[in-house]
Amino acid sequence: MTGKIATQCICPNTGKTGSFLFEGPSHREKDTRLSPLFRDLGELFPWLHQNYWKLSRLALDGSTYESSIGNKHTHIEITGKHTRQFDPNTLLAQAFASESYVSNSYKIPLGEPSDTPSEISGAPSFQYKTNEVTLQLTEEEIYRLARRDLRPEEFFKLYKAHGIFHEIHDDFYCETTGEAIQPHPQIH
Repeated sequence: MTGKIATQCICPNTGKTGSFLFEGPSHREKDTRLSPLFRDLGELFPWLHQNYWKLSRLALDGSTYESSIGNKHTHIEITGKHTRQFDPNTLLAQAFASESYVSNSYKIPLGEPSDTPSEISGAPSFQYKTNEVTLQLTEEEIYRLARRDLRPEEFFKLYKAHGIFHEIHDDFYCETTGEAIQPHPQIH
């Protein structure tokens, strides 16, 4: 059996918004849901792992994504030696694909980083660009940013250089301590 992931979509059976696995051409059809409805991917992915789903068997279909972030942040461009484009949900799925239990066949290669140093670590980096901010980050730093689990010192480096922008605003990080308020859990 194969499935697709609907992220932050309205479930046709319950009318609630969340992320879930479904089967068929559209997540909008009743009785196509294969998994419980979860608040976000951070809860869905562990359920998939616990129930022996392998992400290489899933088709993450871009047409199933409905971003809850709004039009302001629906396009993320990541450039190293090559450019890749993501929507926020696909980038978050990619951040979870970097975890150890996920098949490497699912991971979307970002390619080689540029020689430009990361703003956080100084290591070779990728350019992370939205219509609001342009950052230089390593692949793992991009994934921590997507999962909303930057370390406090990483938050403060970005805050000092760029001020507040969507990815680090006060719904996600405490401006006083730099601690993540709503991190997507890291899965091991």
